[in-house]
Amino acid sequence: MQTQEIAAQNHQQFLEKVVRNEVIWYLHTGEEGCASCPSAVVDLDVYLFWDSKSAAQQAATAEWADYEPRKIKLAAFLEVWCFPLYEQEVLMGTNFNTELIGQENHPLQLLKDLIAQIRRQNTEEDLDLLLFDDLCDVELAIAEVY
Repeated sequence: MQTQEIAAQNHQQFLEKVVRNEVIWYLHTGEEGCASCPSAVVDLDVYLFWDSKSAAQQAATAEWADYEPRKIKLAAFLEVWCFPLYEQEVLMGTNFNTELIGQENHPLQLLKDLIAQIRRQNTEEDLDLLLFDDLCDVELAIAEVY
């Protein structure tokens, strides 16, 4: 299987699982913050996120050996992670494997993908949004800048 196919499958798995579980995982250290790597496509950093604690833990090797898995609720990720990372001009990687193969996403595109998956899985009412009234408000905020 080609790298792009693996990345696309891992991304779809990420979307489905984080919407079902309402949790996203990342690696964190006090010194560096969130685990990141250089993009394979453009001159930007890619902040990495996983659909499970075990997947994040598997990536905690080599330069990230001192990093610990942390979770964030899906609603908080939608409201307070994607927009700031867009402003920082970084990408967001989903379910990167140990060879750093994964899909690189523009933060607002990832946000749109998550919203679409939430609607497909019919879980919009389960979200506990604090900053936005509903996903339509999130989409309006995206449209203003993207």
